[in-house]
Parts: sequence; C-alpha cells; structure tokens
Amino acid sequence: MNILQLLKKPHPFIFNIGSILVPSLITFLVILVFAPFGLVQSDVLNRFSYAIFFSAVVAFCIWVGVRGLQKVFSKSFEEENWTVGKEISLVFTILTFIIFVTFFIFAFLKGFENLGALFQIMFVRTLLISFFPILIMILYEQYYHQKQKWKEAESLNQRLQEKQTELQKTQIKLKAEFENKLQNQVEEKIEEQVRTKVEEIENTISQKKIILEAENGKIALQLESKQIFYLQSEGNYIEVFYKSDNSIQKELIRNSLKKLEEKLPPKDFFRCHKSYIINLSKIQKVEGNARNLELVLQNIDTKIPVSRSKSKELSEFLKANS
Repeated sequence: MNILQLLKKPHPFIFNIGSILVPSLITFLVILVFAPFGLVQSDVLNRFSYAIFFSAVVAFCIWVGVRGLQKVFSKSFEEENWTVGKEISLVFTILTFIIFVTFFIFAFLKGFENLGALFQIMFVRTLLISFFPILIMILYEQYYHQKQKWKEAESLNQRLQEKQTELQKTQIKLKAEFENKLQNQVEEKIEEQVRTKVEEIENTISQKKIILEAENGKIALQLESKQIFYLQSEGNYIEVFYKSDNSIQKELIRNSLKKLEEKLPPKDFFRCHKSYIINLSKIQKVEGNARNLELVLQNIDTKIPVSRSKSKELSEFLKANS
C-alpha cells in the first residue's frame, strides 16, 4: 500500500470531551514539569498559574478550531467522507492554530524583544517534535478501529452463518417429515402435494404485496417483500432496487425514505443508514473498515454502508430475526 492509498483509507471522525481534555491535560503537565519558553525561572505558583491558563487556551482553541472548520467545510466533515489524510490535516491545522494563539499571548505577557527567536522556538520546534508522535497516534488509531470493525463484521457474519445453518436444518427437517407423510401415496399425488406445499411456503414468505407510492399518491410499484433488495435516498427521490424477470431492476420514486419505510414490514427491512433501507434476507456478508460496517447483498455490486450509530441496532436486529 502506497502513501496515497493510506491517506485515502476511511477513518472515524471522533470529536468529544476527551478530544479537548486530553491535549489540555498534556499541556498542563508539560508546562508544570518542563517549564518551557523561559518559564523555568518562575516559581511553582506562577508556573502552576501559567499551566492552568494555557491549558484553558488549548481547550478553547481546539473547540473553536474544530467547530469552525466543521461549519465552513461541513461536506468534508461528514462521517462517510472522513479519511486518514483528513484526520492528519485536521490535527496539524488545530496544532498550528494553537501555536499561533499561544505565540501572541506569550509575546504580549512576557514582552519578548526577539519575536523571531520566540516564533522559531514555539512553531518550528513544536511541529518537529510533535510530527512523529501525532502520526504514530493516528496510524495506531486507524489500526485499532479497523481491528474493532473487523471483529464486529466477523461476529455478524458468524451470526448470519448460524441463521443460514439453522434455516437449512429446518428445511431438511420439514422435507423429511413431509416425505414421510407422503411415502405411501402415488407419484402423481406426491407431486401435487409438494407443489401445493411449496406454493404455501412462498405465499407465507412473500406475504401481501408491498405498495410503494410517490408523494402525489400515485402507485409506483407493487412488489412482494422477497423481490426488494434495498432502497437508497437520492435528494428528493428514492431508488428502489428489486428483482424482476430474473434481473435486478431500479425504479426512481419521488418521495422521502421515511414515508416509504412506513410501507415496509419492520420484521423484514432495516434502516441501516440515513440514506439506505435493506432487506434483511438479502444480506450475504458483513464487511468492515476503520470507519464503519458495510453490507454485501446477494446479486448487488454496491456495498451498503452501516452508520456507526446503527451497528449495535443491526446486531440486535439480526439476533432478534435469527
């Protein structure tokens, strides 16, 4: 894997209270213990005051910097668009912002005459010293989250396999019971009863046809549950992917995903993402990257994303319907 591929790898965007408190605590300890930037001559009380003050400055800079960038570049900060490269850029951008703010505060409070030397000490040295630790931290974070998602995907795949195995056992058992009941009957009668039983099972599985309407109330599709693979939101329209005439078809319906979700049997369909609803019975495999889980559906090339907030719900949903 080259550097460009690494930078484009999916990465979780996590910004919480820990993202602010941890750097602030590190700043507090560094100033209190190592007394950088000429603070070594200050007494313990003054050094403690400086540590408290600049810890608060760091916390403020992180919060303002990240929230400001989120507001300006909202599209780039969406969870599904976040990558290792963006994470590295964000960390060094916020670090640079903190250094500039701290530089001007030090220049004002301490009255340094040689501002060029102060800037070199604070900016150049801080970036050089922090470059590799930050890079290692982000790469470890990428490895850790990737490993967690792999484990989660493996667990869900195992659950799917158990469900499929149980279904196969049930089918074998039903078939054996059915054959035992019909073993003394003539061949034509057997064929007739098998055909009838198969139709009954198919009717039970398919249930009633699902009617999907456009927002104007016009019926766009009438499908059995087993025909539908997934629904995807695209602006003001919904793309419905379904099977007809032994091939995957796509129908564009002007409506909201929420309204169409109300028409689907909750036992068979799951809202795995703000833009996707999938048919549980069509899941073939679960994959994972550092950012989220992805579902592989039968006969579908597109991998369906699962929101981080929906991962646990998906696991419970599969367990409840297994």
